[in-house]
Amino acid sequence: MTFLRVALSCAALIAFSPQFARGEVAGKVDSLSGAVSVSRADRSPTQLKAGDAISEGDTLTVGRDGWALLEMSDGASITLRPDTRLRIDAYRNPEADPSAARAWLSLLTGALRAVTGAIGHNTPTAYRIATPIATIGVRGTDHEPAYYPVDANRPSGIEPGVYDKVNEGETVMHGAGGEIAMRPGQAGFLSHRSAGRAPRVLESVPTFYARHAALDHRLADRVKSIRERHQHRWLQRPAASNDAHARNAERSQERKSEHEARHREQTQERREKRKALWHRPREERREQ
Repeated sequence: MTFLRVALSCAALIAFSPQFARGEVAGKVDSLSGAVSVSRADRSPTQLKAGDAISEGDTLTVGRDGWALLEMSDGASITLRPDTRLRIDAYRNPEADPSAARAWLSLLTGALRAVTGAIGHNTPTAYRIATPIATIGVRGTDHEPAYYPVDANRPSGIEPGVYDKVNEGETVMHGAGGEIAMRPGQAGFLSHRSAGRAPRVLESVPTFYARHAALDHRLADRVKSIRERHQHRWLQRPAASNDAHARNAERSQERKSEHEARHREQTQERREKRKALWHRPREERREQ
């Protein structure tokens, strides 16, 4: 629960604090279409073009008919959907000290797809996407967060709140009332109307995700190229740097194994409790 309290405190600070000062270069625009602009503390919003650098403190805005594919410094790719605003709070991947890595993003409104790079795979606790009501963490993941405020333009019939769909790996959605883990093919949700409660795993993936599939199909080769470029760079690093990343990846795998073991134990405990309850006399079951 300590991690949950820290994550929620940081999420609230990030989501409602003033514009961050511009920091290190976080990545660049791989490709885009339509109206895509960047707001920075030292200047008015400007239109972006392919190849432009993006930095810590930048807020990116995509228009109604636009999209943008970002190549991040650690090899991650982020696809911004139409009507989306994303702030890059911190993004750095120091080769000499993987423990100092940061991938802190604030999804202010709209939707995106994130395929994590070295940070998400080697230091998953350093990766998070914050919204005003929930924070999303990962364990080596391809996922699709979405946040629709009450007053925002959103797909018809969609309840305001935070969504996350997992394609690969695993994500954890933290809310004020608890947290849930999601695996491939699942989607989680926290409603604005019940922001004080725990998120929940939806019975089926919301239909608005199907509308994003066409763009992801068009960009599939570019996303693959981003990952392959950075994998090649990783192989070219000095041995000491590679060893540091390998040790960090090993620790990440150990944490994942521990989490899965706890999940299996909790599942078995619930099954045993249900089995014990079922074998009790009917009158006792009613009292339960």
